[in-house]
Amino acid sequence: MNRVGDVFVVGETGGNLDGETNSAFLGVGFISKYYADGGRAWTKLISSTAASSADAVAVDDAGIAYVAGTTYASLENGDQFVSQKAYVATYNSSGAGDRVQHLGNTDVGSIFVNAISVSEKANVLAFVGCTWAMIEGATFEGDQQGSSAYVAKYSLGGSLSWVKQFGVAIASDDEATGVALDSAGNVFVAHSSPGTRCTSGAQPAGAVRAFKFNPDGTVAFANPFAARFDLDGGRTWVRQFGSPQDNVSLALAIDSLGAIILGGTTKGALDGLAPMGAEDGFLMKLDSQGNRQ
Repeated sequence: MNRVGDVFVVGETGGNLDGETNSAFLGVGFISKYYADGGRAWTKLISSTAASSADAVAVDDAGIAYVAGTTYASLENGDQFVSQKAYVATYNSSGAGDRVQHLGNTDVGSIFVNAISVSEKANVLAFVGCTWAMIEGATFEGDQQGSSAYVAKYSLGGSLSWVKQFGVAIASDDEATGVALDSAGNVFVAHSSPGTRCTSGAQPAGAVRAFKFNPDGTVAFANPFAARFDLDGGRTWVRQFGSPQDNVSLALAIDSLGAIILGGTTKGALDGLAPMGAEDGFLMKLDSQGNRQ
């Protein structure tokens, strides 16, 4: 939603939609804008020649929409990729496409996008997800025995600042499920192992983690599960929470005072709270250093 109440929706369609023609005859991503009164302003297909998805959207104060997802062909010229790639594309308030950036693997392997965030004050955007292969240009940290999580940061002008790919669970798949930016450009990431999209069968009970990336990219580990990422991608803290049963983080946000709000699901007694059902939702509040409030 933008500051005047317009709502932006992304998803996937297997056919024509709102006057847009799907020539791929496959599932393709779309973005739709609705006015505050519910009237539809416009709909755009992300690709009309190859399979694609639109998985996340963020909007800045100027009404520019930033869409992130995956595609099997270039969104600029339609050329087929050897392997699936992630992308971020921009649309102005009238629905005209502007810039497209692709983020790909170095070899064949699926990649998924889960969330995107924009900070106009810091002039940056970041999106997160998971992948089964190494990402081009990425710095890898930790362990990888299954899928790995990633976070990519761009300037709003489309220049790639850095990509971090990481795994923190030796016997599990890793997935970045939520992302938020503060006004200084620090990147906060919600992480689960296992997650919901990159999984490979039976997994041990999952833990919920919150990461912070600083602007400058230096790495400063406090301990194996306490790190933080600065503006240039250096990880400086991680906070881990969980119960003996499955725990999954699904979303992350930052409030006006800099507190981190983490949401997800748990099947156990998280933070000592007795379960209310077979699987419960949770909200957790952390300060800017990741300490529970």
